[in-house]
Amino acid sequence: MPVALWAVAIFVGGCVWARPANEIGDFLAGFAGSLSFLWIIATILLQREELELQRAEIKALAAESKSQSSYLLTGAKFDLIQRWSSWLNMFSQKNETVLARSAHKMMVSIF
Repeated sequence: MPVALWAVAIFVGGCVWARPANEIGDFLAGFAGSLSFLWIIATILLQREELELQRAEIKALAAESKSQSSYLLTGAKFDLIQRWSSWLNMFSQKNETVLARSAHKMMVSIF
């Protein structure tokens, strides 16, 4: 904003309109170039802030994903234990307890 006020003061107060057209064009080109440079700096600062927020969000997402995968792995282990239990019950019903016990021991040693 101060640059814009300074440019307007020079343009109006300095009697720029009385100068030749090429000098007016040079003045406007210089002012526009300075303004565009300031605009680029502001854009870079805004992008830096957005990237920092995005990095924080990605870290939070990674932590949540790790927690969720741990939960799913626990659920898969529980499901596997239930399947083994039903399989052992099937063997127990057929009076094959020796095989069922050895399978149970093997299952317990895995977990």
